[in-house]
Parts: sequence; C-alpha cells; structure tokens
Amino acid sequence: MKTFLFICFYVWLISPATGQQPGHYGLISANEAIQGDGYVVSIMSWDRQKIELTVEKKSGVSVAIRLRTMERQVLFHDNAGWPDLLYRRVLNVSQLESGHYWLEIQVGKQLIRRELLIEPAEQMYRSLTIRK
Repeated sequence: MKTFLFICFYVWLISPATGQQPGHYGLISANEAIQGDGYVVSIMSWDRQKIELTVEKKSGVSVAIRLRTMERQVLFHDNAGWPDLLYRRVLNVSQLESGHYWLEIQVGKQLIRRELLIEPAEQMYRSLTIRK
C-alpha cells in the first residue's frame, strides 16, 4: 500500500500542468497508475521518448509485456519471473516510426492494453498519445 501511495504521489508530482488537451503532448507526458486484484501497474513517461513500466504484484503471478504494431507484429516481448514481486522496464520508443502501436501488459489473467499513437511534429519533438 505504501508503494501504491508513493507511485500515485510520484505520478501527481510529474504530471504536466499545462493547458494542453488530455493525451496530446509535445513530449511524452501520459502517466497512469492501475490497481487491480493483487497488483499495481504504473505507466509513466519521461525524457522525451521513453515509457517506464512498473508492476508490483504478488509472488506466483506472471507478468508479460508486449509492444505490437497495428498489424499485431510483436516488436518487444518480456516476461517477469514468478517469484519476482517488482518488475520495472523502460521502453525507448524514439526509434519507432510514426503510427499506431499497442502496449499490452498481462498480469496473471488480467490484460491491460493501451494504444500508442506516435505522430510527427512540426517542432523538434514528436507527439505521443496513450489511449485506454
């Protein structure tokens, strides 16, 4: 519970305080904490084109992370071991072409899917949208 409160505070602390539309950012700034039965998933973005995934779970529950194209081709796949209580991974999406992608996080039997929309920007940075 302490870790969940810390994650919520951290997400609040680094959340953007701009007047932009939700989900549309010049830099990646979409942060989300998802609490389920026996797990907490945190999706945070930072450093322009990086997404940090943190999964705190019970022992004996598997975790699988996949990044897919819209054509369902797997670009990245990783599994966390059963005894691990904490899983953390930083995904660098700066080399991905503009377009739609799926981020899938499976904790036990629960599947969390977020759509990533990477758009070219007129400025120095690209735009990334994370949709539920």
